[in-house]
Amino acid sequence: MNAKQIEFLTKVFSKIPRDFLYLIGGFIGLILPFLLTKRTKILYSNYKRIAPDKNHLRLAQLEFQHIVWNYIDFFKIHSFSKKSVFSLCPYIPEKTIKITKNNKGAVMICAHLGNFDFASSYISSFSELRTVSVAESDGPGEELFNVFSNYRSEFGMKILRLEDKMTVYNLYRLLKEGGLIILLGDRDILGNGREEDFFKYKSKFPIGPEYLALKQKKAVIFGIVVRNPRKRRFYKLVEINIPLNDLFSIDVNDAINILLKRYIFILEAMIRKYPEQWLVFQPPWIE
Repeated sequence: MNAKQIEFLTKVFSKIPRDFLYLIGGFIGLILPFLLTKRTKILYSNYKRIAPDKNHLRLAQLEFQHIVWNYIDFFKIHSFSKKSVFSLCPYIPEKTIKITKNNKGAVMICAHLGNFDFASSYISSFSELRTVSVAESDGPGEELFNVFSNYRSEFGMKILRLEDKMTVYNLYRLLKEGGLIILLGDRDILGNGREEDFFKYKSKFPIGPEYLALKQKKAVIFGIVVRNPRKRRFYKLVEINIPLNDLFSIDVNDAINILLKRYIFILEAMIRKYPEQWLVFQPPWIE
């Protein structure tokens, strides 16, 4: 999908009721596992690790439904007001606001769980939070990077380039200024992450979020916005404080390992709860 197609779909979807799009998207999700066989095979491999006792075909159908619905909301959200966004996820991130304010900055470590694009718009819609995130530009290309960045920043989030040499410096600066740095923690894009056990299998995770928080002595929050299983047109917020005050007095490498393990422990629990919403086709496991 290129930039012009995204802009076209955004215009078209803005004129179609969301409930009707969800109905059509639900039917499409049911048949996609039979059409996208290579991707379905990857999902089955994931399910053997994260949900071995569940019906894998049903999980795949649900997962493709979530993916289609996420795309629908990605195209629709730019015709929404902040009030409309809040109506879809009627939760005030009180814990995140309080922790960020009290610590004069915080790092939120997210995952490809639920709807990250909606989550960024939702969190950024609260004026109490100054949000910053990082996105890859080399992979999608310059044109797509600009489109996604514009969409993600519509509610106030600042997007930095992953490949930019100044990004780390800018993250430090913005964190010092009291910003909320929102980073994905379940995919090692740069390939320089650390090995850890993940569902009893060796995996690689990035350590940038942990390193940043420990160096700046800022709070860490696990945060995701997942689709409500009973009301799939709506979302729910999960925000969990990850303790790290006990790590400031030890070696930074040891501290990173401990903090990473704490993040993975929570991530595993959330994936077990919402296995069909962990939308990953580049799994972290080391084969």
